[in-house]
Amino acid sequence: YEGGAPFRFHLDANGLPCSLGVDTLGGTLHEAMSAHPKFDQKTGECFFHGRKLMENFFVGRIVDGKLVERAELEMPNGFHHDM
Repeated sequence: YEGGAPFRFHLDANGLPCSLGVDTLGGTLHEAMSAHPKFDQKTGECFFHGRKLMENFFVGRIVDGKLVERAELEMPNGFHHDM
């Protein structure tokens, strides 16, 4: 899903996923992010990208469930689905 904030899930007692709703990363995420973040298993950091079509392209870094770094990059218009 790349049309908004990510969703947070947990597994119920039967192992089925249950939505906890939209996750704004503790109020630090204010725009949509890609559906394919990348996780660094050593540091626990999460990296992602996002785009407002025809406006901007950005990358972000998440640490301990909060967006701690964000940078806008110049990218050609188009659909950028994965890093």
